[in-house]
Amino acid sequence: MADYKVADMSLADYGRREIEIAEKEMPGLMAVREKYGKTRPLDGMRVTGSLHMTIQTAVLIETLVELGADVRWASCNIFSTQDHAAATIAKTGIPVFAWKGESLKDYWWCTRNALSFPGGKGPNLIVDDGGDATLMVGFMLAWLRERTGSLLIPVLFHNMINEFSFMIEMIK
Repeated sequence: MADYKVADMSLADYGRREIEIAEKEMPGLMAVREKYGKTRPLDGMRVTGSLHMTIQTAVLIETLVELGADVRWASCNIFSTQDHAAATIAKTGIPVFAWKGESLKDYWWCTRNALSFPGGKGPNLIVDDGGDATLMVGFMLAWLRERTGSLLIPVLFHNMINEFSFMIEMIK
């Protein structure tokens, strides 16, 4: 089974042409690829992305991969996905879960899949402009803490869980 879900894989070739144009318009990322690509400084990093799935984001994703990262991606907005960009990333074998017009249920399914790395692992870096992937991690950690009755998670997340608990109480 493919590790992606996009609207239309037939759009991938069009997306590739658009990415090639965007690379010329993004000299900073191209310079990073040139300078650090051979040393792969992100080897071992599991990166979850939750940004608008656009052509420009595709350039970022391919840069992270070229630098050695294992990347999984979801769009942070159900209306902003450029389906040709998502199809191109999927065609390269990078897990991406995004299509224009996702339902709210689909959106959270996509976010969960972007956070779920093989072997039951999660990300060790989240690129998240809307905060939803980060929010999901926080709620998952709070849920685990509530179910286990103990702090099985790093102390680093303790304050985040307390903040989420406070937020939940405030909206009740």
